[in-house]
Amino acid sequence: MVVTNFHDVENNQIARELWVFNLATFTNYQLTFGNPEVNDFCPEISPDRAEVVFIDPERDKRQGSELYKIDISGENLQFLADNTKLGSDSGIGLDETCPRWSPDGSQIIFIKWGGYPGTLRDIYRINKDGTGLIPLANTELTEEQMSWSHSGNKILFRRSAPNLNEIYTMNKDGSNPQKITDGLNPTFSPNDKYIAFNRWYVSRYNLHIRNLQTGNEYRLDRGWNPEFWAVYVPKWSPDGSKIIQQCGDAYTRHVCLFNLNYNDLRNSEIIDLTGRFWRIVNHYEWLSNDEIIVNALEEDGDDRFNMFIVNVGTLDVRRITDGTFRNDYKGKIGLSRSGIRAI
Repeated sequence: MVVTNFHDVENNQIARELWVFNLATFTNYQLTFGNPEVNDFCPEISPDRAEVVFIDPERDKRQGSELYKIDISGENLQFLADNTKLGSDSGIGLDETCPRWSPDGSQIIFIKWGGYPGTLRDIYRINKDGTGLIPLANTELTEEQMSWSHSGNKILFRRSAPNLNEIYTMNKDGSNPQKITDGLNPTFSPNDKYIAFNRWYVSRYNLHIRNLQTGNEYRLDRGWNPEFWAVYVPKWSPDGSKIIQQCGDAYTRHVCLFNLNYNDLRNSEIIDLTGRFWRIVNHYEWLSNDEIIVNALEEDGDDRFNMFIVNVGTLDVRRITDGTFRNDYKGKIGLSRSGIRAI
């Protein structure tokens, strides 16, 4: 995996740089280097595990944040595009605006924007060699929260404006945009037959699932803590039998597990997976159908985030960083979508 690690570089100034962490050997090495003005965020490993794409707001002092690509060995740093969007001024998490590799590893989709808060955010696509930059969704509304279908033929995204949150699909070339439903944080299931998303219901956001073949939608809130909101993007297990999503209130950020009952999705089981261990969990990804990796803040006064592996069945926890490896709250966990354990 690749994470953003932050550390003092000189005169008590902080740099945020990318580090590779090998989950097989529990060893790590620094991938990008810079100075206190360099901040590397949003890493995602290519499907062949050979390259990493990421965003840096300051590296070359171009217009806005910049999109870069680098070999997993740390060689061949390449600038791809400027005016990329990092995070959001409308409450959207950092992860939801990060660049995404196509399933075949040939292309990258990402957000370009006007360069200051309140300007529009639009989805662009670029070839991995830096050629072929084109807008895919370029309207007078904001488009973001995009993801590829696992087939690579469709792109799912959120279109928004004040008091408007709509979920669309489009072809990979940007053609044939179609509204699917209302909501935000959409993601395809591993078989591309369902989407998971969030929608406001009564007084909070809940997790919903839509069957793309029938159009039926299901709100998953049985056993849901009434104080909790669904926050950030829901993430499917590799086999599609479970979903994890950050959940919490004004003071907590946990990971909730949804054990999906496809015969009765509304009555799927919900478990607060991490509340017994940590108050704050900022990032989370599946490692297998049984394990997730989380970036969590321990309640020991250390004030540092560390990485943990959690078995979703037994709730066994393993800490895999020692506190010297300081993972920032903005440190999205970058994993290969094919064969996560390889890095």
